[in-house]
Amino acid sequence: MEGIEGFDGQTTQINRFKRKPFKIKRRKIGEKGESESESYEPDFHQIKKHGLPLKESRVSSGSWSLDENRLYLKFMLDNRIDFETEKNRRRTKVFYRLSKVLRKRTPDQCRSHHQKLQIKYNDSLPRILEAVRQKILEEIGP
Repeated sequence: MEGIEGFDGQTTQINRFKRKPFKIKRRKIGEKGESESESYEPDFHQIKKHGLPLKESRVSSGSWSLDENRLYLKFMLDNRIDFETEKNRRRTKVFYRLSKVLRKRTPDQCRSHHQKLQIKYNDSLPRILEAVRQKILEEIGP
């Protein structure tokens, strides 16, 4: 990141990869006693918009946890009709709704997880449900 002086006298940041200038809105973090010039953190939406790395990501990656699989199973059972055909999945925006339930997974991650299971179990909803149940039982243990 390089800092340059803008027209209005404020420092503007340039992302080296995209070469698009943007202003960073800063918010104060920490104790009340800190002066305004001490400790600042860029706004989350600006970081996401400009593709800068996030310190604490709000999205999980990697293997799905036990709780995520439980919520996935419960959601599939409650919305079984929405999962039956591709047309239903698109029309009802089922993966968007699932991501709202899971909160740490994006709709793309939810769709990818379901597609992986569809391929593995030949698009059979009962077999997918049973496989997720078995996975939960294995993680819980005897």
